[in-house]
Amino acid sequence: MSKPDKLLTPARCEWIPTEWAIAPLHLRPRPDVTIHRLGQMSGPDLYAVRQGNYCLSRKGGWEFEPQPSSRDRAFFRHCRFSSFEEARTAAEATEEFRQCVSS
Repeated sequence: MSKPDKLLTPARCEWIPTEWAIAPLHLRPRPDVTIHRLGQMSGPDLYAVRQGNYCLSRKGGWEFEPQPSSRDRAFFRHCRFSSFEEARTAAEATEEFRQCVSS
């Protein structure tokens, strides 16, 4: 058996969380609202707040999320967040989050 590649040793790797979910305990494991960390080919990662086939816009409304090939720059500016904290704040302002917390 060969030794693992040095690039994959624990000293050079780390786990990077890519999804967070909030759901009422009685509905688990199906989350109501999720936050996804989305790696970009260039530039910093972006974050999407999703509920099924919908994503949260910066204005606080849910919009249908088109297939990747149909998403343009305007969509990314409108429905992506630049940090987890920004995405979480937006998600926590939704009615779905308030219902989840109160149930």
